[in-house]
Amino acid sequence: METSAYNILHITDLHFTHRGDAGREQKEVIKALLADIENLISGGLKPDLIIFNGDAVQNADEKGVYWDLTESLFEPLLQKCRLNGSNLLVVPGNHDVMRTGAFKHAAVHREFMHKFTVSDTEKFFYEDVSSGVQKDKFVTYDEFVELNSAHSVGSKHDFDVIEIESLSTAFCLMNTAYSSAGGHPEIERDEYGKLVLAPTRVRQAAEDIAKTSMPLRVFIGHHPREWFKEDCGRPFEREVIQGFDVHFAGHVHLNDPNTISSSNGSCLRVQTGALHDNTVPWNGFSVVRIAPNEKKYEIRPYRYIVDQHRFVVANEIGEDGIYYPSPADRAFWKARPAINRKAIAGWISESLLPHFKGRHGDTLTGQSLKDVFQEHPMQTRLSDFEDTSIPKDFETDITFAQMCASSENYSIIGDNNFGKSTFIRRLALELMDRCVLKDSVTIPALFDFKDITETGEGVLKAIRSAAPDIEAVVPLRQLLSEGLVTIIIDDINPRDDKRFKALMKFTEQYPRGRYIFTAHPVKGTALPLTESFDQAVSFKEIALMPLKTRGIRAFAEKHFSELEPASCDRLVTKIVSTLRQAALPPTAFSVSVLLAVITDIDNDILINEVNLIERFVEYLLKRERAVETARSTFNFADKLRCLAFVAEKMVRAGEYDLSYDDLLAYVEQYIFDIGYAHPADQILNRFIDQKVFRQTESGLYRFYLRAFLEYFSAQRMSYSPEFYDWIMEPSRYLSYVHEIEFYCGLPNNQNDQATLMTIAERHDKIVAESKTASLANFANFDTVELPSDKDGSRFSEVTEQLKIPKLTLEERDARVDAEIALTTTTQDAYRPDVSGSGNREFLSLTLYSSALRNLEHLRREEKDAHLKSILDSWVVYMIQAFALIPNIVKHRSYRVNGITYRTFAPSAVSDEKLTRMLMLYLPSGSSSVMRSYLGTEKLVRQFEFDTDGSEPSIIKIMRLFMLADLDTANWPALALKMKKQFHGKTYLSGALMWKLNTIIKLREIAPEKQTRVIEILARMSAEDSSNDPAQISKAYSRRLTELQNSLRVRNLHQKAEMRSVKITMSSDTREVGDSSIY
Repeated sequence: METSAYNILHITDLHFTHRGDAGREQKEVIKALLADIENLISGGLKPDLIIFNGDAVQNADEKGVYWDLTESLFEPLLQKCRLNGSNLLVVPGNHDVMRTGAFKHAAVHREFMHKFTVSDTEKFFYEDVSSGVQKDKFVTYDEFVELNSAHSVGSKHDFDVIEIESLSTAFCLMNTAYSSAGGHPEIERDEYGKLVLAPTRVRQAAEDIAKTSMPLRVFIGHHPREWFKEDCGRPFEREVIQGFDVHFAGHVHLNDPNTISSSNGSCLRVQTGALHDNTVPWNGFSVVRIAPNEKKYEIRPYRYIVDQHRFVVANEIGEDGIYYPSPADRAFWKARPAINRKAIAGWISESLLPHFKGRHGDTLTGQSLKDVFQEHPMQTRLSDFEDTSIPKDFETDITFAQMCASSENYSIIGDNNFGKSTFIRRLALELMDRCVLKDSVTIPALFDFKDITETGEGVLKAIRSAAPDIEAVVPLRQLLSEGLVTIIIDDINPRDDKRFKALMKFTEQYPRGRYIFTAHPVKGTALPLTESFDQAVSFKEIALMPLKTRGIRAFAEKHFSELEPASCDRLVTKIVSTLRQAALPPTAFSVSVLLAVITDIDNDILINEVNLIERFVEYLLKRERAVETARSTFNFADKLRCLAFVAEKMVRAGEYDLSYDDLLAYVEQYIFDIGYAHPADQILNRFIDQKVFRQTESGLYRFYLRAFLEYFSAQRMSYSPEFYDWIMEPSRYLSYVHEIEFYCGLPNNQNDQATLMTIAERHDKIVAESKTASLANFANFDTVELPSDKDGSRFSEVTEQLKIPKLTLEERDARVDAEIALTTTTQDAYRPDVSGSGNREFLSLTLYSSALRNLEHLRREEKDAHLKSILDSWVVYMIQAFALIPNIVKHRSYRVNGITYRTFAPSAVSDEKLTRMLMLYLPSGSSSVMRSYLGTEKLVRQFEFDTDGSEPSIIKIMRLFMLADLDTANWPALALKMKKQFHGKTYLSGALMWKLNTIIKLREIAPEKQTRVIEILARMSAEDSSNDPAQISKAYSRRLTELQNSLRVRNLHQKAEMRSVKITMSSDTREVGDSSIY
């Protein structure tokens, strides 16, 4: 490929070290260099090649110095320049010589300096010992070259000729440090005029490069002629002048570009100053522009300003900081058309931005991109360096702002619903703003991978479509050639061979462009997507991570700007709970829809997954462009019934991943059955575009979310009595618990009460068969004794806990993050194991609970009766857990009948103490698991109870805990009444204390409720201490003061040892857990 012009970043003589002031100064210099690369690129000077002219380090023997140099400079530099190691040319300097290696051959090096003639040098080069000398001297340098996958010479070759066809240039790299001892004081510190180099090798290099077809020939070596002995230096310079067009040199720490001439010709010598030399005031680098066919050059030197920590144009060199070797060079570069930045900024404002908003401005919720955008956590992984010593899983955090400000290429990898499309649309908008407001020229061209046509210049056509009328301002090919276009492509698919190859070919043709791709992660391969691309471009791989609690909180605060902290906590808890109930990944896509649903239902945040998925479906299926709406008679109801039909076909066949043709056949069958004439392929393609279906890594199609399959199956159950009967068949229905839960929550469903009765009757039968309920005696909880329960011990435990610092917002979020991390977000169809009686009993109970929660139309008396039956079953489960406490204490993790119990405690915690803690925890943990199936505002009235009623105390306490978890207004008043009934019942009063204490520790509650909780705890302790009213009154005042003081001073105390004990319960069907810290 012929190249009109390209840019070289020329740096040399960094002398990198960890030590002293130099090491600290170099960090600042490197930081400034990396920052200036961004400025160069935005100014149209993106480097196409990096030449490093030697003396990379100060001391090649310094441990780990080359590794740290790579990490500090070369890795980020290549990334900033969007280059690979193949675009890095490096030669060694005298400081890259290991002095220990040179000293092993000290006698040889003394002869180099003081005895060798040209003939001696020529003879020695071909002797066997020569390679051994070089190998010992360049051990660490060779490793550095391999680490960076760079082109170089070292111990293996004295020179190498490299052709880079894309730059129309051949490069000769020569090891001029061949005879250097690295300034070893016991050999020769000052090597000026003492080095040797075999002239025949320089001549051979010139002959080899003459054989290439490249129009431009470049020589790269560290030392200028003056450092060689006269009889070596003279022929060295002659061969360079005769055989090469340009000579890049370092070593002298001066920026002095000049032309060297003889009777046989001339050669441009690019002599660049040291990147860092703390003994002289001038440090810098150069950008060299080359037109290889015309052999025209422009050198732009930059110098470092120490007190400003930045590089500036070296105006003292050349013409306003630009050196032209001749007037002809100056005329050539001045005549090249310049990019009109003002015209581009105007075009973006007037043309590109309106076009972009019309094409990409819509969002799922109807809000603007800026309003709906919430940044996901992101991590980077370098994919450029192939050396196996680099850990491939090395990751660092990166932010949206950093990516926008950067010039690097990115491959953004994330699962479905992680907001990849929204992310790159928001990024494109930000790049436009920067062009208009910050004079930064990089035009974003955003399009889908499928927009690339398979014939002709597919990528170029897609860019023109994404950037309309740009040719009226600047020729598009010129913008691409100069690297001023950011090509942003959504959903790259390597399996699409034709499009993928067209894209790879385009990156080869325009390696200066910036590329940002999104793709789905490909299982079964460790190779990043971009491994397939040409070496001319490099990518930084970005992994989009699930939203953490902090991100969900930020989303909520952005959406509801006036929320109080306690209300925000409850909202975040509800969002996390609802997402987990619906098996949705915690992504910006999911959270944004959920928040929109909350807004649309008048901020009733206690919604269930049926409401959520219903609204999801409405947003997706009703989101039509105006032209599509006008043409469409296949309306929302048609789409709903069509998808329900497809869901039935999948469920009956047990096949949930289908080929496109099989899926199309189902759509065609539905359209045929109802007598429509709509084109089935257009309808199916629209479903895919609307994210109702998605393509899997194997190329098959499935519902985008598992919840969609369950929801549309429920809809089909309401349309088709036959399918309803098939699902509800007694031997089958527990395999479809989620579908039935959705069915019970559908609005205007007239059969939901009968379904609930069927579920209840079957549950009673399953429980009766298991015989567990008949063995349970709820009254036994009134007489349970706690281990090591001494007078006042419970109050002492409470005060000790309250002295422990309350969890900070970050700590509370971290706890929820840990639970989110355990959540199963697989989108495979949920088909639980129903073989064991325990599994059947648990599935039946959770189905019964969720069905009652989701029902809209049920009389209060009926709800009360069902809830009583359900609560009885949950307490039976808790009784079973009591029997398992010895096993939980022994094994620290135990699973039975669908619930997993885990404890995390240091060895210092005795088994007796852990047993006591588990006993106190179980009612609280059980209520939290129950809440995931029953927790809804619609059942608050049913949970309320008469504290003086005849229900067993354990049932009352479970009702109270559910009301506390739902944070109803009156739960503290009920707790105050209950504490009187628990007087003398040590276990129940202890469990109540545990729950109240946990609420204070782990939740953000209103101050007035916290005050009431403290008063209840003090009252319970006082009444336990005496039966005398006067003594109780005194004890109450004293203990209330103690508790209040504990709250005041807890942030001044270190966390107690008991803080490290954590107990959790989780149910795998929903993976909802509760944990308490004691």
